Amino acid sequence: GYSLMSEGITPTTRTEALTILDQVSHRATTLARQAFYTPLTPGDGLRYSHDTEVTPLVDVNRYQGGNSRELELSQSQHLTRGWVTARVPAHFALRKSETRRERITVQKQADGRVTVVNGLGADIQSLWLRDDKGRFFKGEALKAGQNTPLTSNTTIPPSSPVNNLAGLYQGSWSTVNDSLMNAPESYLRPNTYLAVMAEAPFIENGLGKPGKSRSRQSVIGLLAPEDVK
Repeated sequence: GYSLMSEGITPTTRTEALTILDQVSHRATTLARQAFYTPLTPGDGLRYSHDTEVTPLVDVNRYQGGNSRELELSQSQHLTRGWVTARVPAHFALRKSETRRERITVQKQADGRVTVVNGLGADIQSLWLRDDKGRFFKGEALKAGQNTPLTSNTTIPPSSPVNNLAGLYQGSWSTVNDSLMNAPESYLRPNTYLAVMAEAPFIENGLGKPGKSRSRQSVIGLLAPEDVK
């Protein structure tokens, strides 16, 4: 009774995701960490598509017994029982590669200004763009579907060095978003962008009714030639 009064019955979900979006081949590869805290054990468990690799982050001790878990794979990956229990935080690592049609399109104006159309399916909090000449542009609060002008950033030299994107996959997934936001110029090659969103449209939420949901999604996009006009 005390737990219900202090915490209520609304579950809490936290998602941190990184997506490499190749707009040339229409392929998106996503790494994510997802955490759940539920005052009550969810009756329907968790559901993910068959395209999503789901790894529970649990402490495996061969000398002690653990909780039994059940998984049903007919229509989807249905983690039916034992994966999320009441008042015990549950963490999962997710990986997914799929065909996606979302994109950013860039329009270069005659006066040198640059605008972009947000076609990622969610509002963008911050966007960094590096054009074909290595110049950097930045925008804030880009609404989904709208054409928004960017501001030129002359403090970053066009010849600034670029880190290998493979290093993001090989390091800690939980710190990837911070690394990108602290130094976006270190990861962007010409004709690429970094978009940061407060939603995670490229990875599903395993809990059907997530309740209180907090997300952060970074997208590194590789522009196709037809995306720059």
